[in-house]
Amino acid sequence: MASIFIVLSSLYLAGILAVNVHLPSNEACYGRPISVNVKQRVNVVINSESLFHTKACNATFVTPNGYRLVVAFNMFKITNCNVRFFVTVDGNHNDYDCFIEGVPNDIYSYSNMATVFLTKQKPIEQGYNIEFSITSINEGTGKDIKEMKRSSDAALVPFLVVFFGAPFLFVLFWYIYTFQRKKEHELEKRTRSGQSCA
Repeated sequence: MASIFIVLSSLYLAGILAVNVHLPSNEACYGRPISVNVKQRVNVVINSESLFHTKACNATFVTPNGYRLVVAFNMFKITNCNVRFFVTVDGNHNDYDCFIEGVPNDIYSYSNMATVFLTKQKPIEQGYNIEFSITSINEGTGKDIKEMKRSSDAALVPFLVVFFGAPFLFVLFWYIYTFQRKKEHELEKRTRSGQSCA
């Protein structure tokens, strides 16, 4: 029971939910903005394996007011020069094409919104594989999700120590008290026995 409580507490206080989005897709390209919750990471995969084909895909990610977004690339590969990829934050357009080598740097927004845009010369194109994650940053503290998780873990430790330590100390003191009382009772019986013999 105690282990279950620890697991549930850890998940509640420090858990990070991950949402996976595949582009292009009909829901993401033409749907409403995709919400990025505070304790959530959105993993985005963009490649030619999608069953939905279009020449352009525009997806917007929004987090609550007071938070900013971070776009962190995990993989970036465009070998087809008919494919271009853009990330727009705060009116700035970051343009990526087949001439980009390596994984681009992380992008930090000053607002609570970021838009990604994929464009192709034809609906069906090969030769691109892009993976990135989007997380929220606390505007006031500047902490990202990992730092917030570490803070939650640190706050969880004293709570667990108090919650599980208090009953343990109570049992320990009760055992010591009972043992002491038992010794005193035996000593008292021996004293009485000695007096009666005398």
